[in-house]
Amino acid sequence: MSVEFEQTDENMEDGHLSLGKYIVQREVLDESRLDVVAQKGTRPSKPTVCEQLKEMLRCSVPRLKGILLTWIPILSWLPKYSFRENIIGDVISGCSVGIMHLPQGMAYALLASLRPVFGLYSSLYPVLVYFIFGTSRHISVGTFAVISIMVGSVTERLAPDSNFIVNGTNGTESLNVSERDSYRVQIACSLTVLTGIFQ
Repeated sequence: MSVEFEQTDENMEDGHLSLGKYIVQREVLDESRLDVVAQKGTRPSKPTVCEQLKEMLRCSVPRLKGILLTWIPILSWLPKYSFRENIIGDVISGCSVGIMHLPQGMAYALLASLRPVFGLYSSLYPVLVYFIFGTSRHISVGTFAVISIMVGSVTERLAPDSNFIVNGTNGTESLNVSERDSYRVQIACSLTVLTGIFQ
């Protein structure tokens, strides 16, 4: 391949550097010559399954750090968090979301046919877990009405009140509420774990 550059004298007389003309001449390649020039046959072979497994299981400090930052994103964004600029707004927004979310969670527990205290659990723990393992700093997670009604229909169908009636003295019947509620909590937890496995 040869490259030629031509500069005319009239462009140089003005004392200005002007664009010249480039002429590029290349060799015309056929397939066999292209294989030689491009070194087509010198690619490394694909790694074997054993080599791929060894590479996946290789442990080093940067690799461990990358895995930790992937699985626990709070470790990557919390050191860069600007407390001076953002903490007041974040505390106010957290309090306002909490004031709304706690009674809402208690009401949604009643929709799911559970005791209201389980609504408090479902309002607090998912948010803490998402705070540590979640990928977005700008999200509020928790329960909502449609899911609560769906869980409630399952718990009432599998643990109806009629299954927990206890015969009392003098021919009176009473409902064993604590046993019914504990069984409904087991059903709701099983349903939640099963749904998580499907997802």
